[in-house]
Amino acid sequence: MVPTAIVSLDAFPVTVNGKLDRAALPAPEFTGGAGRGPETPVEELLCGLFREVLSLEWVGAEDSFFGLGGDSIMSMLVVSRARRAGVLLTARQVFEHRTPAALSRVAATVEATGRADERATGTVPMTPLMRELAERSGPTVLTGAFSQTMVLEVPPGLELPRLEAALRLVLDHHDVLRARLVLVDGEPDALEVPEKGSGRPVLRRVDADGVAGERWVQRVRAVAEEEAGQLDPVAGGMLRVVWCDAGPAAPGRLLLVAHHLVVDGVSWRVVVPDLAAAYASGAGVVLDAVGTSFRGWARALAAEAACPGRVAELPQWLEVLEGADPVLGRRALDPVVDTV
Repeated sequence: MVPTAIVSLDAFPVTVNGKLDRAALPAPEFTGGAGRGPETPVEELLCGLFREVLSLEWVGAEDSFFGLGGDSIMSMLVVSRARRAGVLLTARQVFEHRTPAALSRVAATVEATGRADERATGTVPMTPLMRELAERSGPTVLTGAFSQTMVLEVPPGLELPRLEAALRLVLDHHDVLRARLVLVDGEPDALEVPEKGSGRPVLRRVDADGVAGERWVQRVRAVAEEEAGQLDPVAGGMLRVVWCDAGPAAPGRLLLVAHHLVVDGVSWRVVVPDLAAAYASGAGVVLDAVGTSFRGWARALAAEAACPGRVAELPQWLEVLEGADPVLGRRALDPVVDTV
């Protein structure tokens, strides 16, 4: 709750109705501090990234990122660009340590990973987990009921063309988001990933001006259910995005609904920062390289499952499955203690 800037005014600007005219308030000016300069290569890198992201002429090693006007989206840009330069940070570390000097003490250096898999497009075998979930879910896997939802708070005044361009960039970068489900005899058999540029993000705006409190939860839940019902994995409709616009003075919500075949809980940690970076920096942003495509990973799993070493383990695993549960033993489930 500590303000990042204090601006002195002779009087508050007001509207013709006597209310505070927020649009007429002067924007605070953030400038770099006058502390010491960078003393190590990592400090120099981070000072440069702070300066680049915040559009400042100079940043000292002891300057706070948020004290200079940074926010959560900008912190993701710092993390992404630092990683491309070989310095590993997390967004949490930026929040906790804030200055180039402090961050340089917790940062890890990383070597650039391998090149992106050039065979990311084409037929992708379903992974063992995909097949198991499809077998358990039955026809549900063909519908939006088999989906995950992510809700993000976003600043007011999002630009829809810019957001759509960012979504296109993310779809081009993460190939599996463009995939469609291939059926054989009506059953899920594989994924087919088309070439880059074929992704068509489904994006729409919903008017949520004046919505607050519990009504936000209800509105977002209703929109999420509606969008999930529109997912069509067989046609390649794996992702839908809705901007719940709360008006020019209040943060809105960005709702991402994706089919569970192309995202899981970990996926959002990659997709969301990339989307934020693509929106903040525009078409010129360079997202972190994908070292191994999903297609490459799925094909490697299929090959490993058929190799002699894994096949030789089959009797042991069948014996495990036929025996008592390794956790429960032979007792029956107890709903009082056996909870998730």
